[in-house]
Amino acid sequence: MLNLASIVALTCVLQQVQSVPVTGSTSLSTRDVIPMLPPKGDAEEEKYQPLLDFDTDSCYYTSAIDIGGRTNPGLEPYWGNSLSKCRESSRIHSSHVYSRQRCNNGWCAIMYEYYFEMDHTGFEAFGAGHKHDRENIVIFVKDSQVKRVAPSCHGKYDKASENFLTGGDRAKLVFHKDGLGTHCFRIATKKDDDKVENFTKDWILGSVLGWNHWPSGELKYKMFEAWRSGVAPKLWDWEDAFTKNLRMAAGDKVPGFDPSRDE
Repeated sequence: MLNLASIVALTCVLQQVQSVPVTGSTSLSTRDVIPMLPPKGDAEEEKYQPLLDFDTDSCYYTSAIDIGGRTNPGLEPYWGNSLSKCRESSRIHSSHVYSRQRCNNGWCAIMYEYYFEMDHTGFEAFGAGHKHDRENIVIFVKDSQVKRVAPSCHGKYDKASENFLTGGDRAKLVFHKDGLGTHCFRIATKKDDDKVENFTKDWILGSVLGWNHWPSGELKYKMFEAWRSGVAPKLWDWEDAFTKNLRMAAGDKVPGFDPSRDE
């Protein structure tokens, strides 16, 4: 299991180096990547962060904003191999898992949200898709055990389940292309466990940036404000997004949990 927090210091050094090509790339250098913020989350957010893999036809998640308030410009899907930049290892080496939790009545729901520079369809050779994407995973915990895993897919949580693979306390999920459509998360299978497809060849554990641990409220607000429409973050309270998504993710399988209230 790769813990990306352990390479934050190295990444910060690399981001100061100009025009150093990433291995296997002809055009991308580390200076093109949005630097990550100092990672920190609540104890539960750290403990239950899911383990991820990424199918070979999908982008890696990365950082949405840097310490100076510069937001990620994203990438336009284009003719040919639209993965040539968004699947560079530098993307995930400088990335955050944005998280927020809501706990009441013995339950904790923890949303982990991931920013992607673009999404593309099964017709990527024609540049089909869109700039910027976000998907999230909601983990429901009770009595210190993960009880339900709800991955988002096209704005819904239809594939949420109480049955899932784990690595210790962490559920395993895969970012994949949903048929000929765009990408989303799905719960991992035994087959996925046997053949991990990301560049590390191991399940990835990211650097959590929790709701209560941003460097400043101003910076957090700027990140959310930059994507008020379209692929807006679901972690915030504008138009009650956080509550609405927790309600959808819970369905009728989390008895007693109130998606609108913090204890």
